[in-house]
Amino acid sequence: MHLCEGRSPLIRENPASREHSAHGEIPDVLSALQSALSASGELQGLVTPVAPSRTLARSTVYFAGDTAAPAKGCRWVVKQHRQNGGQIDLEEPLHAAEQFRSLATLHRHFRSVDEPLGVPRPVALFGDLDAFAMQHVAGVQVNRLLRPAAVINPAPALEGARRSGLLLSRLHDAARSAPTRIDTRAMADGILELAASAPPDISLPASVRGVLEALPSRVLECPTVGLHGDFAPVNVIVDRSGGAYAIDVDHYRSGVPEQDIARYLTLLGTDRLFMVGCGAPGVEGLRRRLEGALLAAYDAPRSPAIVLDLEVTDQLLRRWMTRVRARRIGLRRRAIDRRFRTLLEERGERIRRAAR
Repeated sequence: MHLCEGRSPLIRENPASREHSAHGEIPDVLSALQSALSASGELQGLVTPVAPSRTLARSTVYFAGDTAAPAKGCRWVVKQHRQNGGQIDLEEPLHAAEQFRSLATLHRHFRSVDEPLGVPRPVALFGDLDAFAMQHVAGVQVNRLLRPAAVINPAPALEGARRSGLLLSRLHDAARSAPTRIDTRAMADGILELAASAPPDISLPASVRGVLEALPSRVLECPTVGLHGDFAPVNVIVDRSGGAYAIDVDHYRSGVPEQDIARYLTLLGTDRLFMVGCGAPGVEGLRRRLEGALLAAYDAPRSPAIVLDLEVTDQLLRRWMTRVRARRIGLRRRAIDRRFRTLLEERGERIRRAAR
C-alpha cells in the first residue's frame, strides 16, 4: 500500500489541493519540485498531484507523480514546515533545511548498512518555501497492522514491531557521542512538575505519584544518540520484501535512546486497538508481545531499565495532555482517561520494582 492511499483520523485534507485541481494548477512546492526534477533528468513528463495534500500538526505534505508514468502512482513526497507546529509531547519541528540535512545524513548512513533498512532518499530542498522533497516509500505503516485481526493473527504486527526495533537501533548507530549521566531523582521531579502543570482533570494516579516522590537519587551513565524525534508505529513503513523505513525524521537533536523507544511504546499502547479493546481477551497480551518484539530487536546499547520506565511515564503524561487538548480524540473521554491511568500505573509498578 502506498502512503498516499487511505486516510488517517488525525489527518485532514487541505482545501487548497481541490482548488488547484479545479483550476489545473499545482501548489508552489510542486512547481518547485518539477523544476528540480527536470534539471536532474529524473522527470519524464510533468509533476502532478496524485492524492490530496495532508495538513498535519507540524507540516503539510504533498504527494506527486509523473504524468509520463501514471501506473507508478506516487513517486515523490514534499513536506512543508508549518510554523508553531509544536505540541506538548513533541519538540518544535525543525525547519525544512535542517530536516533535509538530517535526512541526507541518515540516507548516507543507511547505504552502508547491509540490511533492508533506511529512510527516504532526499531529492531537493526548497528553502524559500521552507519545504523539501523526498522519494516516496511504498509499503504499509506499522500502525495499520494494529487491527482487531492482529489478536487472532499477530504475526504481521509482531514482525512490524521487530523490524521497528532493528531499524531504530541502526538509526541510533548513525550518530553516537559521549555517554551522558542521568539522575533518576531529577527525572522523577520533572514528571511531578509536569503533572502539576496539567489541567485539573488530568492527574497522576496516587500510586505513581507516591513512587515518584519516594524515588531516591541514582546517577546512571547512559548512551547518547542522534534521535529520530518522533519514532512511532505511524512513522515506520514496512514492505513485503522485509524492508523497514523511518519517515518524519528529525535526527537533529541528541538524547538517550530511551526517548525514541518510549515514544514508540507510548503511541503503541495508546493506539485505538488498545484504547477500545482494553480488557478484551488477548488484547493486552498482544500489546506486551509487541513491546517485547521491539525491545528484543533493538540490539544497540541501552540505558538501565528504570530510565525507559521513567521516560515512558513522562511521555504518557504528555500524550494524555495532548490528546485531550487536541479535541480530536474520537473516543469517549472516560475511555481515554482510563487507558492512560492504566498504563501509568503499570509503569509506576515497574519503577517501584526497579528502585528496590
